[in-house]
Amino acid sequence: MRDAFLAINTHAGYLVKNLKKLGHKAFYIDNYNKNSLEKISKRHFLNKFIETIQNKHSLIKLIYGSGLEDKKSIFKLLESKTTIQGNNLNTLEYCNNILNLEKELKKSGLKIPKTNRTPLNNNIKSITKPFSSSGGLGIKFFKSIKKGHYYQEFIPGPTFSVSFFITRKKFFLLGYNKLFHLKGFHKNPFIHAGAMNIPKIEKSEEIEKSVKNFSSIMGLRGYNSIDFKIFNNEIFVLDVNPRITSTFKIYNELYSNDLLRLQIGLENKKGIFMKKSLRKFYGFVYVFSNKKFKFFKDMENDKIISDLPINGEIIEKDSPVFTINCSASSPSSVVKLLRKEINTAKKNYNCYDIDI
Repeated sequence: MRDAFLAINTHAGYLVKNLKKLGHKAFYIDNYNKNSLEKISKRHFLNKFIETIQNKHSLIKLIYGSGLEDKKSIFKLLESKTTIQGNNLNTLEYCNNILNLEKELKKSGLKIPKTNRTPLNNNIKSITKPFSSSGGLGIKFFKSIKKGHYYQEFIPGPTFSVSFFITRKKFFLLGYNKLFHLKGFHKNPFIHAGAMNIPKIEKSEEIEKSVKNFSSIMGLRGYNSIDFKIFNNEIFVLDVNPRITSTFKIYNELYSNDLLRLQIGLENKKGIFMKKSLRKFYGFVYVFSNKKFKFFKDMENDKIISDLPINGEIIEKDSPVFTINCSASSPSSVVKLLRKEINTAKKNYNCYDIDI
């Protein structure tokens, strides 16, 4: 019997499509089809789902992204029934809470904003963050004490991330990314709305050295990313993501699906080659609805649009509608293309603007 892959992610369609391009049989659980991500917290559902795959496949390999952070109750089941392609789930759990990582980050030359389990001083502008979250969900400016949240100083300015890959203890810096947010999305003001890769930035050599040290201390493997800000000439780490994130798509596209091939081949003994620099730039944005409406396709250039709903599907307010993807030879050209498509989407649909 052939091996099979199980992809678990908030939106797993991209991973499944590209696993199939590599010739693999793939199954998935996410928030955008009948196999709702929330259902896997019920052991009966997950057991039955995995057993169905086991009936026709000798081994199930797990590739995961966001969505497992708050589901510790099923970690042992996943570890016993699948072979994980990437960091183990204990690492994911440990990195959920940035306070756990303060010592390792400091040893690597990095720091986090002022952070505590209890509210900070009133003179410090702060935000509340769930201990287990992804995609910016549940992060808001501090107004009141919230159970299951911690409190962190708000650092102004743009948010960046650094993407890197580790295989057989070899560290590869993939690149730096600028993260996008929605405008006027008060329900979740820090929700992730897309990203694009950018050239080297301020303190890039310092960041690369520190991230390399950190990944060695933590024993990371496969694809990882770290979100950060630069303020007053200091680097502040916001989140450590030891898993597939949305920015994985950027580098997998730029490397023609080789990044996914490497992620699922971490145990291979063959040497790998990864270009140190890329001459192309890729960006994407998630279009979110600002009103409830019925979706009908009304786009001229749908080659750059992915994750489309079905015609007639009801789109709830504050929900993602589709994804816009653009690539070009310079960051400014990517921004120009994205902005053009965002404006078109705003004309045709009830959706939020995006700060790019």
